[in-house]
Amino acid sequence: MCGRSLSGSNEKGFVLAIMPYLILAFVTLLWFLCSIGYQVLVRHMAQSAADAAALAGASNFKAYRESSDPWDWTGEVKVAIDPVQAEAEARSYLERNSEVLKRLVLNMDPVFEVVDDRTYRVTLNLRLKPLFDQERDMTVVAVAHVENP
Repeated sequence: MCGRSLSGSNEKGFVLAIMPYLILAFVTLLWFLCSIGYQVLVRHMAQSAADAAALAGASNFKAYRESSDPWDWTGEVKVAIDPVQAEAEARSYLERNSEVLKRLVLNMDPVFEVVDDRTYRVTLNLRLKPLFDQERDMTVVAVAHVENP
């Protein structure tokens, strides 16, 4: 006979036997997706806050000419970022833009630095709160560059 009927077979408990494995696979997949989603969310929020801080720091520049004659407008305009004022402004922007981020991380250690006369960098070293597993470290870097004032 080609088409056997399953009503007389011994396969009645097959779904019950495989169900715990399917539930385990589904819960594992859900855990993995939540963990990755949490990390992506924290990275996105940290990158936005670091970008705002770097732009605020780079906006504190002073434009000047090297000529000692105040009426000489032929020289090239030089730009220098004021490190003290830039860090104060960058810290202020970082505080305002990272209120929600501080609830998601255990520790946020910002590093503010003037790379050269026209470039300002903000580095955020983060320690994420454990969602399901262990704590994770993450570093986010934002660089802002001043072109012509």
